[in-house]
Amino acid sequence: VRCEFPTVHLIELPRNYHFAAGANAGMRYALHQGMDAVLLLNNDARLLPGSLAVLCHVLQEHPAIGIVGARLEHPDGRVVVGADCDWHTAAIYEPLPPYRAPLIGVDYVWGTAMLIRSDVLRTIGLFDESYIAYFEDMDLCMRARAAGWHIVGVRDAPVWHAGSATANRSFLQQMWLRGRNWARCFLQHAPPSPRLWFWLFGVRLPHLVWSTLVTILVWTVRRKEFRL
Repeated sequence: VRCEFPTVHLIELPRNYHFAAGANAGMRYALHQGMDAVLLLNNDARLLPGSLAVLCHVLQEHPAIGIVGARLEHPDGRVVVGADCDWHTAAIYEPLPPYRAPLIGVDYVWGTAMLIRSDVLRTIGLFDESYIAYFEDMDLCMRARAAGWHIVGVRDAPVWHAGSATANRSFLQQMWLRGRNWARCFLQHAPPSPRLWFWLFGVRLPHLVWSTLVTILVWTVRRKEFRL
């Protein structure tokens, strides 16, 4: 990186602190430098021409918007701009194209490619590093919404995203973090009534059971392969 991009300030960490803490290190540096906004971009994502300018323009023109997310385009043709949460069923819904409006109001946008107003981070803080990875972006957006900021996905800011290119190398850890962090985020941000239903009836129980069974199966197969 130093050879190819000598003007880039490279932040070296002594070890792998995973996504939330690693992103926080970069965001702290940006805030210290007095930046107006911070862009998060995953290592398996690529900004398409003009996308960053569109995201910046949205923040400049709409002071009430605190976080904007890009339109993520995946190799399988799936396109997403963010997600909404149904607190009564603990389900997550992604607004599907075609998007008639350039700005789509959502509950949260993906940390894959999000532009965050610095005032938001100074008000509510950075990622909760105890999440490690997965749903830390949802938690951040929920805290921003609670502080009065709007969260939007931007139709005209495309970003190509390979999708879990890094996480798939650690499938077991990925499954565990997804299940744990969704339950934790739900219990932190859901209204009292849905939160009670979650505890009593486990509305996400089928998903969590499926995740657990898949994790056990994969671990068993890999263990047998290792023994061979």
